[in-house]
Amino acid sequence: EVEEEEMEECGHMCCFECASTLVGHSVMDDGKVDIECAAVGCKVVFSEKNVTNLLADNDKGLERYHRLQAELLMGDRLVYCPELKCGQALEKPDETEANYPLATCPACSKMMCVTCKVVWHAGTSCKQYQRLPMHLKNPEDVALLGLAGKEGWRQCPRCENLIERNADGCTYIKCRCGCPFCYTCGKEYVHNKLTAENLHGKPNCKCGLWRPVAARGAADVAAGGAAGG
Repeated sequence: EVEEEEMEECGHMCCFECASTLVGHSVMDDGKVDIECAAVGCKVVFSEKNVTNLLADNDKGLERYHRLQAELLMGDRLVYCPELKCGQALEKPDETEANYPLATCPACSKMMCVTCKVVWHAGTSCKQYQRLPMHLKNPEDVALLGLAGKEGWRQCPRCENLIERNADGCTYIKCRCGCPFCYTCGKEYVHNKLTAENLHGKPNCKCGLWRPVAARGAADVAAGGAAGG
């Protein structure tokens, strides 16, 4: 005898096995929660009770169904964990919360930024992060650039290696790649032959040889700009 399931909303009787297969594919493959009755010409959507009955022996399908329901309820408050092996859906914290936009994934415990929708960019504001070029947006580079900005390190304008100046050094720097530049603004020297004004050569700026370097954001480090630039 064929087991049947009665649809609550329209009263149609459907083969339980066929309806279970339909609902399982709709939830798992198509990501649907509004699944229409299988009866020919019927557009009525299965009730939640029918769906849960039909997925009673399908643990993954039932879990997916409830997750999809929760996602629909969250609406524009919904974000996904950016960790590639996770992808858990979670609700944005309220903007009035002290740690906003920081959130922690309940599935993998990875910290993320719900504004930028990426792994948490520690030491870098959202505005600074969004100004970074794409090739510097991975978490390791963001962390390094954030530290570089805090410590006042400078990128070589030619090879982009990070350089830390001696505390008592002047603003003239010569990178290991051979590029001479100003540590204050990051501009490459016109040349490094002795001049009457500067024993290191001719700078392409007016910063001077003795000027402290202020802390900067990660985007400013990546762009080679001075603080506030």
